[in-house]
Amino acid sequence: MHTAHRSVAGYNARHSRCKQQVIVQGDAFGWGQDHYQVTPVIEGAKENMGAIGHAEDYFAEAILTAGTSYHSNDA
Repeated sequence: MHTAHRSVAGYNARHSRCKQQVIVQGDAFGWGQDHYQVTPVIEGAKENMGAIGHAEDYFAEAILTAGTSYHSNDA
């Protein structure tokens, strides 16, 4: 994993939760920065919720909360 200072052996872990505070998606990334990780987390959560029978619009009224380090033009 590359950081601003050097390369280290490690991973960043991300997850998303539904309104009941249940983790509905999780992943580990080998990047030191959080940029570009919002989209994979959102898409993974949608896929997982669909796999257990929820409608495609399950997150339609959801509010996304993320730190500023997640900023990217792709999300």
